[in-house]
Amino acid sequence: MTAPLALGAWVVVADGEGYVHVLSSEDGSFVARAKVDSGVHSAPVDIGPGFAVETTKGNVVAFRLK
Repeated sequence: MTAPLALGAWVVVADGEGYVHVLSSEDGSFVARAKVDSGVHSAPVDIGPGFAVETTKGNVVAFRLK
């Protein structure tokens, strides 16, 4: 698991299998989950209305939270 990124009501982490998890900062329940092309080994980065992760293949994937 990566280091967490706190984004208001959410906490974002990613894992070595390529899953990005968005959790409720209130109770830790899952809000969303997505799979990217490969593992993620560095913490997600805040990019304003969302966040981005860099995969082990070198791709940057951005997500927008609603």
